[in-house]
This record gives sequence, structure tokens and C-alpha cells, in this order.
Amino acid sequence: MSLLASTSIDVNQTNNIMPKREFVRYPVRRKWVYVVLVLVFFIVTYYFSQIKPYILPVRNLSTPSFTPRTEIQMDHVTLEKTRGGINKVIHQSWKTNEIPFLFKNMKQGWIDLHPEWQYHLWTDIENREMIKQHYPWFLSTFDSYTEGVMRADACRYFYMHRYGGLYIDLDMEPLKTTDELITKFVPNERTEPVAFLGYLSDMYDHDENIPNAWMLSTPGHPFWLFCGMMMVKRATMGINGAENLTGPKMLTLAVEEYARTMSLISGKDYGSVLKGSTMIHDLQVLEPGLIYPVSWYHPKGLSEFCESFGKPALTDSIDKSVKDPEKCKQSLPNAYAITYWAHSWQ
Repeated sequence: MSLLASTSIDVNQTNNIMPKREFVRYPVRRKWVYVVLVLVFFIVTYYFSQIKPYILPVRNLSTPSFTPRTEIQMDHVTLEKTRGGINKVIHQSWKTNEIPFLFKNMKQGWIDLHPEWQYHLWTDIENREMIKQHYPWFLSTFDSYTEGVMRADACRYFYMHRYGGLYIDLDMEPLKTTDELITKFVPNERTEPVAFLGYLSDMYDHDENIPNAWMLSTPGHPFWLFCGMMMVKRATMGINGAENLTGPKMLTLAVEEYARTMSLISGKDYGSVLKGSTMIHDLQVLEPGLIYPVSWYHPKGLSEFCESFGKPALTDSIDKSVKDPEKCKQSLPNAYAITYWAHSWQ
């Protein structure tokens, strides 16, 4: 009995002597452990989602994993420059690489008269590829156009912006070299961008008085992007018709708006193209008769030899649309080109 009691007392005394072990909690440290684990989880999930297409097999082998990139020939051509930084390249456009007989003599005339200039014929396929690769912000507008002529119209402004040089419609014939025009209108010391258009007639208030059949420019000129934004805007306004959306009416309005914008920016009054202004900051609209000596709506002052015989057949020669082609051209000593307004897009 005494032994048990003694043992019991020793145990109790031992418990009293040894200090009690307390459980220490680290609430702040544990919280950060949870935060780190959550962050690691999200980081791993994100990176796995990024590399998943490369480490997992493609389920549908019949569908290509990418769309092959079509090469644009003009992106690989080295271009010489003339005054004002204008590239020596002539652009034309047709549905395919094979243009109708109607235009072949006109095309060859430009090539023969400009032996130092490159020549490029754009097709419908290459046109879309250029927009897709270099102007993707315009692609949805481009694809929304219901007529091929709208897409062809739109692309020519982007030729000018990206590559510069000279754009001409297929039914235009050269009467003088473009080098002569550049020498006359571009100062030799000019280094700033320059762009040229032409008036169709002296009826300046006509809403199609600045056609888009002839354009000359330094690459990168801001006016052409101004046209691009104008086309996007008009495509969302419920406006119909090629002339209004992408053609001469749109271009004439774009030049007028550009004149107002540059007047506000520079503080200089550039006037109005509806009143015949020719110099709008870095954009020049050449006077009537220099680029379009034959007006389809205002034949005032034309030689009798330039009277129109109507639209020729696609198997005929384009100059057969006037009474006497040679005498007609001889009566236009100041003109650099002539267009016969074949309206092949109609």
C-alpha cells in the first residue's frame, strides 16, 4: 500500500516538475503557403494550355493545322526610286494573270515607255493576300464587299501606301513618260512624301471629278490610309454602289476631307477640291486635261476625233472607242495619258 502511494506521488511530482508542451500555431505562414500553392496551380495550368496543341496528337488529321502563307511577289522585288522617293513600279489589276485582248496593247505601251520601271499585274487572289498580310484591320471590310470591282478599287489605295509607284487602269494609254511628269512636278531636292491624283474636268463640284484610274505616290503616304479609314466608315453607313464605297465618289470625298483635316492640323487653308484646289499639303491634284483629257461626262473642248463610239468589244482594240485614235492623241499635246473609259467592271 505504501509502495503504490509512493509511486503515485513520484509520478505526480514528475508531472509537476516537467514543463507542459504547448502547440504553437503559425496562422500567417500557413496562409502564404496556400497562396503560393494556388498561384503555382494557375501558372502550371496556363502553361499547359499554351503547349497543349504541340504535345497532344491532332485528332482530326484531315484538317490542316495551319493555312499556308501565300507569297506576295511584290514583297520580294527591289525597287529603284525617282524624285520624291517614288518607286519605279507600275501596278495594274485584273481577275487573273490573263488580261483580255482589249487591254494588251495598252499594257505593253506602258512597259515599252518605261523600260527602267518594274511592272506588276495583281490578281484577285494576290489582292486579298496583300490585305490579309499587311492590312488585317481592313480584311473584314474587304470581304464584305459584294462586287469584285469594289475589292479591286480598294486594293489600289493600299498598293500606293505599301509599295508606292504608279497605278493605272487597264484602259489607259501613255502619251508621255511618267518620268517627265515627275521631273516637272516634283522638285529635285524634295524629301517629304508626295502623292498625285488628277481632275477629270473643270466641273469641280461634280462628285466623281477625281477618278481612281491613275495614282502616283511615294510609299507610306498617309493619304492612302485616310482612304482606307474612309472606306471602313462608309461600309458601316448603309451606303451602296462601287462608286460610293470604293470608287471616284469615295475618293473625291476623301480628298475633300483630307484637305479639311490638314488645314486644321497645319493652320493653313488648303481650300476645297470642289472649287479646284490643286495642292493639299503633300497631295497634289493635277489640273484637268493632264491625266484625263477625255471626260466621260463633260466632253467640252474635245477634238472631234476624240468623240466616243461607245464601249468596244473585249476582242477589239480599246482605242476603237473613239472616232480617230491617232488624231485624237495628237490633239492632246499637254496630256500625259488618256483613258478610254471602257468600264470593263460593269
